[in-house]
Amino acid sequence: MHLRKPLALVASLAALSLASQTAIAQPAVGPVLVFHRTAGFAHPSIPAGVAAIKTLGAQNGFTVDDTVDPAAFTPSNLAKYKALIFLSTTGDVLPEPAQRAALEGYIKAGGGYLGIHAASDMGKVRDNWPWYRDLVGASFKGHTAVKIYSDKPLPERAAAMGMSVSGPLAAAPADADDETESGIKTTSWEPAVLKVEDRASPLVAGWGASVTRSDEWYGFTATPRPKVHVVASVDEATYNPAAGKMGDHPIVWCHAYDGGRSVYTGLGHPTASWSDPQMLAHVLGGIRLAAGSAPFRC
Repeated sequence: MHLRKPLALVASLAALSLASQTAIAQPAVGPVLVFHRTAGFAHPSIPAGVAAIKTLGAQNGFTVDDTVDPAAFTPSNLAKYKALIFLSTTGDVLPEPAQRAALEGYIKAGGGYLGIHAASDMGKVRDNWPWYRDLVGASFKGHTAVKIYSDKPLPERAAAMGMSVSGPLAAAPADADDETESGIKTTSWEPAVLKVEDRASPLVAGWGASVTRSDEWYGFTATPRPKVHVVASVDEATYNPAAGKMGDHPIVWCHAYDGGRSVYTGLGHPTASWSDPQMLAHVLGGIRLAAGSAPFRC
C-alpha cells in the first residue's frame, strides 16, 4: 500500500527542490574588487560610482572592496574575488609587469572583469599591452564635444584643444563637472538613443527595444562587433558624436576572453548617473555577468 504524502509536504519538497536548483543556477556574486586608479584624466564621478557599487553590494548580499593601489594586483589577492571592476581607470594604472601578469592569470583562471566607461581609455597601454585592449574589446578614440563654462580666459590646455567657452559659470548645468582649474566647469554629455540588441541580457533588463540616456558617448578606434557580443549600440543620428563618430557604434557588450568573462559598458561619466535606478540596475547586471552569477550568454 502506498501512502499519499500530505499536500503541504509535497509543496514544501517542491519548493526546496526549486530553491536548490536556483542556488545552483545563481552562484553568489561577491566579493568583488573595484579598481579606480587614474594616471590620466580623473573622472569626478568616480567617488559616486564607488559609493553606488558598495550600496549595490550591501543591498544584494555581496562584499565590495575598492582600491587605487596597483600593488593589490597579486595572484593571491585577486583570487579572493569573483569579479574585478575597472571604474573609469585611465592611463598606465598597472605599471609593473608582475601586476599585469596577475590580471592575466586571474582571467585565464576563469575570473570575471567589468569595465566601466574610461576602462577602455588606458592611454599608452593600448599600444604596449594588447592583451588588455582585447580584454575590454575596444580602445577609446574620442567622445562627445566638451562644453566649457568660465568667467575667465580658457586654460592653456583647453585652448590648445580648440575648445571655446559656452557661457559664464552661472550658466553651467547643476551637474557639470568641476575641472582642476579653479573657476572652470564642463559638460561632455548629451541625450542619445541606445538600440538594445539583446533584450535578454541582465545588462538591459526592462529597457525595451530602445532607451534614451544622457552620457559622454565614447567612440572607439575600431568597432568591437566582430569579437564581442553586442548588447546595445548608440544611434549616432540622435546626437553629435564629435570625435567619437563610428557609424556602427556598440556601447555595451560582453564576451568570453582567454578563459574568463569580460563585460564592458561605455556609460557612467555623469555623476548624476550613479543615482539613477536604471543605471544602477545596468551596473548590477554587469556585475552579475562578470561574477558568473548570471548565465553568461555572450
